[in-house]
Amino acid sequence: MKRNDWGEVSPLRAQLFEAEVDEDGDVVTGDGGKPVMIPMDLTDAEAVHFFFAPKAGEPATKSGAMTFVDRPTGRVSYPWKGPEDEGGADLANAGTFKLEFEVTWKSKAGETGVPTEGWYELKVEEDLGP
Repeated sequence: MKRNDWGEVSPLRAQLFEAEVDEDGDVVTGDGGKPVMIPMDLTDAEAVHFFFAPKAGEPATKSGAMTFVDRPTGRVSYPWKGPEDEGGADLANAGTFKLEFEVTWKSKAGETGVPTEGWYELKVEEDLGP
């Protein structure tokens, strides 16, 4: 991903995962006691957005709604906004950003953050040209 990339040329594509839960509501663990992760079923999701912020601690920016690519397997996509879009370009600055997804559900209150602990990193490279 490079600074000033936008649109369908290089969209953000993601598959969201969650911990597997058994019939008793307990998290299933695998090797080393780590949770077994399975694709998040987004069939009942109303929307998915993501937040990204510089590591330096500046406020996070909320994306527009992501597109559902395949709800049962948790696949979503987002075409980065360009400089002519409302709110300006998403990738106007190079750097490393914290990133987390937020799922809003149709049938239950609140949101689900992904990942549930920490965040992902999004690296935006400098352009080589002007």
